[in-house]
Amino acid sequence: MSVSASAMGSTIAGSSKHTHLTATHSGNDELSSIQSLIVNALGITFTLHERGDIRIAYAKYLAICRAVKQVNDMKIAGTWTEKPPTLQEISGIFVSKSAYFNNHNKIFPNVSLFPAMEKWLLNGEDAPEDSVVWGNAKHTFTNLEKILQSHGAPASKKGGNKGKKTQNSASEESEDIGKGKSKEKPKEKEKAKAKEKERKPHDGDSN
Repeated sequence: MSVSASAMGSTIAGSSKHTHLTATHSGNDELSSIQSLIVNALGITFTLHERGDIRIAYAKYLAICRAVKQVNDMKIAGTWTEKPPTLQEISGIFVSKSAYFNNHNKIFPNVSLFPAMEKWLLNGEDAPEDSVVWGNAKHTFTNLEKILQSHGAPASKKGGNKGKKTQNSASEESEDIGKGKSKEKPKEKEKAKAKEKERKPHDGDSN
């Protein structure tokens, strides 16, 4: 095994205090080999893709951030000698790819802009009442994003494929222009022939 036993033990001790996603099993049968290695090295215990409220989602996001840092620290220390895992591989231990990149990674980084909401999500003793941070809104990612935007978070970019569409439009446009040019050439030739025909009678008359 590439991750040393001593490093694994110390990492487990350091991370187990934070990763408290209640587990009945580790879900290793559904993980890739690199994900299983991360789970074992960091002592992560959870129910794979366990669903819960938005507080659970935030806890998973924080666990992902910690796992990324811990694996990086182990790599620097030389105790992680496997190929560095990607963010998708680490986040996939906790949530699906679409959920992470569409919700967790897009919205939760802005939580610090609204400290009261951050305390609510952490659900500590100093957590404010729901109505203080949510008002009458339901506890959804969409509403959380709107609330955070009202506290200075940047608006999410809509139409992530605009760049691709623009490129396609540009290529299509160039093709259309090319087609247009090829159509214009026969017309020009016809005009030239018509002019020649007009000139021939005049040339005869002049003779």
